[in-house]
Amino acid sequence: MANTDPFILNPDFEILRPYFWSQLSEEEWQEKLRLHKLNRGKVYFRHINSETEKNEFEEKFDKLLNNYDLIDHYDNLLYVSIDLYEELWQGIYSKDMDLMDASLCAELAQILLFFKKNHLDQIEKITLKRKNKEPILIKEKAIIQFIADSIFYRLNNYSSSHELGNYWFSMFGKRDLNSDFLEKVIREGKPLKLAGKFNDATAEFCLRICEYLNKETSLKSDVKTLSNDQLRFFRRLTSLMKIINKNKEEINVDNMRRLIISYRDEKR
Repeated sequence: MANTDPFILNPDFEILRPYFWSQLSEEEWQEKLRLHKLNRGKVYFRHINSETEKNEFEEKFDKLLNNYDLIDHYDNLLYVSIDLYEELWQGIYSKDMDLMDASLCAELAQILLFFKKNHLDQIEKITLKRKNKEPILIKEKAIIQFIADSIFYRLNNYSSSHELGNYWFSMFGKRDLNSDFLEKVIREGKPLKLAGKFNDATAEFCLRICEYLNKETSLKSDVKTLSNDQLRFFRRLTSLMKIINKNKEEINVDNMRRLIISYRDEKR
């Protein structure tokens, strides 16, 4: 669990129950209420690891709800978003783990191949780009060599405590990092696309919240589909919740609608 100050939320459980927890027995329901009261409304989100991250999240979530005239539903929507995430997160990620591994390994292979094919004297600089800030330029040959050596050393002296090493060795084991092998990894590494991340669990997340939006808020849609405004809302919400990992400009609203509706119809 994230080691930071929690959100303090007081949702209207009676309003939310039919949309999100109707499957719970009365005993299970009372236990859920008891635990929330015992925790004094404290709710943690696993992707927040610092007070700065929490503040940034709150600012973005507040802005999102204000943009769609949902600010009066702040506690309700933040609580159910986190609650649903915890319920569905294994489905959100597990189906795509191989795809994520392949994509990460392909990116790492590009870096390895770059260092293998380019002599140190041919590398002018390495640029580290910071969001909304000037990039850092690394020009010293000794530092560039140190970076390259560190990456190759990590993979040649595998440590299971390193997450990226886990990805790499789960797919390839320990083997010679020659150019032919690295080029093969790059070719076969599938980039993460919407269809890979926006899976059934993600569609379920959106549909469950959509029912609440339709019945309790002004952000409504036709019963047979989802409105463009709802889809734009979900695009931003799922990005903020770390469910999809693409910039919102890269996610097509029509494609989102097709995937969600297809999932809904298959459930029936």
